Amino acid sequence: MDYNDFSAKAREYAQQLPEESDILYKRNFIQMPKEHLSALSEHGHDYEAARNEVEEIAKRIKDVFNIEFDIVVGGDYTYSNGADGVEITDMTGLDGEKMEYKKERMKKNRFEALVNATSKRIISIRTRKGARSNYNMLFANVNPLSIQVDIDAAEGSEASIFQFCCSGNGGSVSALAISNDITVGENAKLDIVQMHNENQDTAVVNIHTGTVRDNGFLRQHFFYTGGAYVKAIGSIELTGNSAESETNETVLGSKEQKIDVNTEIINGSVGSLASLESKAALMDYSRCILKGFARIKYGAVGSRSIVHERGMLLDKTAKIDSLPGMSIAEDDVKATHSSSAAPIDDETLFYLGARGIDRKSADRLIVDGFLGNSIKKIRNPSILRMVAAIINGKIDTRDYGKLPAEALESMWLIDMDQKNEDTGERLLQEHLKYRKQR
Repeated sequence: MDYNDFSAKAREYAQQLPEESDILYKRNFIQMPKEHLSALSEHGHDYEAARNEVEEIAKRIKDVFNIEFDIVVGGDYTYSNGADGVEITDMTGLDGEKMEYKKERMKKNRFEALVNATSKRIISIRTRKGARSNYNMLFANVNPLSIQVDIDAAEGSEASIFQFCCSGNGGSVSALAISNDITVGENAKLDIVQMHNENQDTAVVNIHTGTVRDNGFLRQHFFYTGGAYVKAIGSIELTGNSAESETNETVLGSKEQKIDVNTEIINGSVGSLASLESKAALMDYSRCILKGFARIKYGAVGSRSIVHERGMLLDKTAKIDSLPGMSIAEDDVKATHSSSAAPIDDETLFYLGARGIDRKSADRLIVDGFLGNSIKKIRNPSILRMVAAIINGKIDTRDYGKLPAEALESMWLIDMDQKNEDTGERLLQEHLKYRKQR
């Protein structure tokens, strides 16, 4: 298959874009507006204008949070500081094997076909065997942006990646679509933090696919605070013996945001451990759907799996649907899933108010406590401060898509030097203990 055939097939699949074909979820999905998605196909952006706007965003983040980006992408503008293992190519650089692989994936995921059909660039990150590395990436839809990222953590390597997705000045219907294709090699460790802070003119498509080999470890943190519409689709498969994955999803919705998060974790090997923890705090008229699914394949003896979903409603007009599920084809495993959602207790608000705490401060305290364990898993202090500032700023103003002018203080910044070992294994043991008590 050559590139022209691949591109034509991607466009064909993208035009057949379904909302939700899975029988478990076909009645529970967020409909993505066609005008936003069609914006991804626009071309002919002003290169210099995009460059100036993206560079200004990167400078503001450096000044406030002391975070420097190795890769910056916005519109037709792409910048790389030459970091080791980074290569940026256009879509014609795909070899035949890679095209066939992507073709098979987009047969099942039409949103991935949309990214394949509209993206111009592929960012490849290849770590060196046994090496340690860090990469900071900025994706700004100063114009509609569609980008693919291929990440390959080599055997024995350790890598940390931060991806910040945001909008420019806005003012017109837009979209940001990103696809991460991740491979974690034997005995490798990969930690990814992805933060979404797009504005109210933007629809967000986030796709991530991960494969973890023998004794490999993949930790991912997703923060969905921006975008008028969000469609997130993830799949993590543990193909190697004793492989581990930990996926943390944090949603903070306000106004009329609509956020649809669908993640599947797959135990496909002996002694593997997969955990998925999703938390959503919703305000105003926002809506969120959490669809976490765990699959344990035949032969995955001694594997462990957990899906843990929690929702908090700060206003009665907000809505959350939490739909955990499991499919188990092996006997000798430990697996559990749970789901709960509730409004803030009136007695809690009365208690805080009686001690002189206003409603805005009370909301922040409660949400801080609710999201605390997830947020504090971020290992980099600068990134944690940035995430904390965006989240707390949104709680205070209920607005989104703007960069904080300063790093606000937060309870999440306390004891930053202490290692947080709040892993999927602990969550699993808590669930099993609870079940025994019942």
